[in-house]
Amino acid sequence: MKTLKSLINLFVVIFLASNLFAQPIALDTTFGENGMTEIPTNTSVLAVDFDKLGNIIIVGYIKINSREYLTITKTNADGIIDQNFGINGRITFLEYPLEDKYMTESSLGLKITSKNKILITENFYISLNEARRVLMQFNDDGSFDCSFGENGIIIINSIGAIGTMWVNLESNDFILLGGVEFSSSHTFISKFNFSGELDKTFGVDGKLYLTGFDSIMIRPLNLKLSKYNSFIIAGSSYNNKPYDNLLAFCKINFNGEFMTDFANNGFWNTPCGHSLAFFYSIDEDNKGNLMLLGCCKYGDATYDTRYYVYNFFPNGTIASYFRIDHFFENNRKKIQIVQNGSKCLASNGTEIIRFYDNGNFDINFNIKEFLSSSYSFSKMQLQTQNKLLLIGISSIIRLNIPSDVSVNQYNKDVLFFYPNPVKNKLYINNYSNIEIRDIQGRVLIKSEQSVQSVDVSLLQSGIYYIIFDGNQVRKFIKE
Repeated sequence: MKTLKSLINLFVVIFLASNLFAQPIALDTTFGENGMTEIPTNTSVLAVDFDKLGNIIIVGYIKINSREYLTITKTNADGIIDQNFGINGRITFLEYPLEDKYMTESSLGLKITSKNKILITENFYISLNEARRVLMQFNDDGSFDCSFGENGIIIINSIGAIGTMWVNLESNDFILLGGVEFSSSHTFISKFNFSGELDKTFGVDGKLYLTGFDSIMIRPLNLKLSKYNSFIIAGSSYNNKPYDNLLAFCKINFNGEFMTDFANNGFWNTPCGHSLAFFYSIDEDNKGNLMLLGCCKYGDATYDTRYYVYNFFPNGTIASYFRIDHFFENNRKKIQIVQNGSKCLASNGTEIIRFYDNGNFDINFNIKEFLSSSYSFSKMQLQTQNKLLLIGISSIIRLNIPSDVSVNQYNKDVLFFYPNPVKNKLYINNYSNIEIRDIQGRVLIKSEQSVQSVDVSLLQSGIYYIIFDGNQVRKFIKE
């Protein structure tokens, strides 16, 4: 507790300093206690949403005696724990432990219904050797909604899947579940209503196999309710070679039919140079353009994973001008992206960067100087357009991030680099001839041709200057 209080005080100091220097990004001290809310007990957060009154609903799990159990925490819109929800603002669902083998963000479904009920679905153990997909619905005080199923619980019967690992609850009318068939190992999705009943008009008897042209099969790791009465299913694909994965997604209509006018007969995929590759996030703007976030693992360590963002037009044509990769050095957590006005925020759990809708980085956005290096968060979510929640294992903080911090439009002739400070490699937003000099002006590194990155790992810690094309000079710090 003393450490947490010290961390709160540290954020207050940073906040005061940020005001002193008129920094537009600031800790929102109206949230919780001086900008921070403590979450009761250590919670690994899987999902965050807001009810009809703006209250914050946090769903995660805690470990008790080596088993994981679902938890729900509720605060008001300003981070004050709702003491009337469950016990001191929290529910711990001890009746069934989670099926930890398949417990991921994709397997959890969280929905605030039109009647302001909290609907959750996950895989739970219902007996010693048996797990099932369970739907639970809660009232706004944390009690079970007894009008739903049997005392607030519905157990969905097996749909012939090896774990029901992928779920989508965006609609008020139906649920999408994905799985892998026992007998054939073929992947599929099925459609259910909120009573747990299979929609047999979807696909063939309620099941759509995700196999497209050239026998390419998609493993669905994200299911998105799209515009125009359709679904986007994203993940990885393979052609009878499960370890030769591609970044892939497809589009289907509400009847469970592939939309052949989208991309290539409803499918899109591309290799990324390694066997373990998949899309795990789908976003869609109000024009129907898609942004997909994927990753490709190059080694055993977490930081050997590279992250990619692709943009697509509504017809599935890729926006060739847009592609971002290598967000951060040493990625140790899954990258997240949220919309921030006409820009996007990307985070690796300790840093946040911002980029324009054309994929160019916002060089005037620098939150790294604001965030304490000791604070790590597992989820980031916009509460309103200019208020960003960062949710850690035991706390939430809220930042004010105006969407118009940067007033300068991106100029393709302006060159910039990232990250700063840097440990190993500097990346450049465009190809350029570069020189790196120390503070005495000595040339330490010089490129003989235009490059987009430079290795600075052998430089000693200190201040250096990078010179682009002989005329643009920037300062950076080598850690």
